[in-house]
Amino acid sequence: CKWRTARVKMLLSVKKDFENQDITYRLPTRTEWESLASSSLNVFNNNGIDEKGKPKLNCIIAFDTITVKGKPKNLNSNADVTAPVNSYTKNNFGLYNMIGNVSEMTNEKNICKGGAWNNRLEQMRIGKDLNYTKPSATVGFRCVCVIKKINFK
Repeated sequence: CKWRTARVKMLLSVKKDFENQDITYRLPTRTEWESLASSSLNVFNNNGIDEKGKPKLNCIIAFDTITVKGKPKNLNSNADVTAPVNSYTKNNFGLYNMIGNVSEMTNEKNICKGGAWNNRLEQMRIGKDLNYTKPSATVGFRCVCVIKKINFK
């Protein structure tokens, strides 16, 4: 977040329309993350499967296959690990993968939220805290941009 803050400030400093800006990036609080993720609750409907039989999020579905139009469909073959950001539907805030894909760090040490590609659907509850201790292929982050003051010319 410190690196991103510095890079954005450097970029904005070359634009004459943005002087004296006070922009910082940080990790979300648990409450902020849960509030934004709450509009993603529809991914849990129908056990995480949409009307066409496709998973709505990147995780391990509780069962391996279902029958779609008389043919078995493997539900856990959507992504081997992380999926491209727009592989699933965005929520009402326009955010992708608030649930599934990778767990997201919060501003509280070693606490992440949302579950990852290797979690089962039933483990991914918005109020559930997940723990991490080191970098991992299952943990990522999403920055919050705080704009305290921008003066436009």
